[in-house]
Amino acid sequence: MNATYLSEDIINSKRRQLILNKAREIYGEIPPRPDHLYVKTISEVDFNSDGAILRRYELECEYGGEFLSFPFISLTHTGGEKRPALIHINYASDILSISTVYESVLNLGFNIFEFGCDDVSELHGEIRSGVCRALLGKRRGHRSAGKLAAYAWAASRILDFVAALPEISTERLSIAARGCLAEAALLAGALDQRFSDTALASLDTEAEVNDLFSIKYKNIRPPRERLTDLLPLLKGRGLHMRYLTEDAPTDFINKATLRCGANLYSTRLNGFLQDDLFCLAASIKETYKP
Repeated sequence: MNATYLSEDIINSKRRQLILNKAREIYGEIPPRPDHLYVKTISEVDFNSDGAILRRYELECEYGGEFLSFPFISLTHTGGEKRPALIHINYASDILSISTVYESVLNLGFNIFEFGCDDVSELHGEIRSGVCRALLGKRRGHRSAGKLAAYAWAASRILDFVAALPEISTERLSIAARGCLAEAALLAGALDQRFSDTALASLDTEAEVNDLFSIKYKNIRPPRERLTDLLPLLKGRGLHMRYLTEDAPTDFINKATLRCGANLYSTRLNGFLQDDLFCLAASIKETYKP
């Protein structure tokens, strides 16, 4: 009897496909990249005395025959030197409320890009608000994207723009978020292999928010299984976690991450929530080779 041996690449490909199928059942179908994507600059002002520039953009594309757009901002250095990029999913649409934190991240050498989740779909509102109205079409099916998938989609669309900028080091592209949005960052980081690092703060897997997942997913699987399903997709890349002592997760993420071959950097710190972005950026910066 002749035995058939599968190469490691084929085995990994099949394993990846199984994970993607599970992710679709849970989070819904993440829409594909649109054929045409446009970004226009709305405003540009000096951010600080060191020469950083604050720009506000509108990202526009066509999906399913319907035009959609959402705003985002960037804080970038001048001078033309290639620098790492950090894409941040924020809660509020009125971003940059704590400018000192952004100053600190800039001082670490990052260019920052950020959008508010409510501009894609209101976190505590109707899922068909914002961009999701076009993404979901006339009728939301059982496997249509939930809010977390929509946020992950938006992060990858901003990455399409960021990765094409000459001042960005394309080998150092990170995504970060906190609370329940951290799961959207994990989803984006797992599915979009252009992200070298995924950074999560105070990960909240049990938030009481409607429509985070697909209609088919009834939240019957424990959150730890939902997360560990995604972790193998981070193999060879970085996962950074920050959590306060009183809400520290169990060791299952640490063990699962190390087992799947991702590089885990985990910190347990007392501190203020507004420090999350700086602490995550500092963790990422420490892993960069000179």
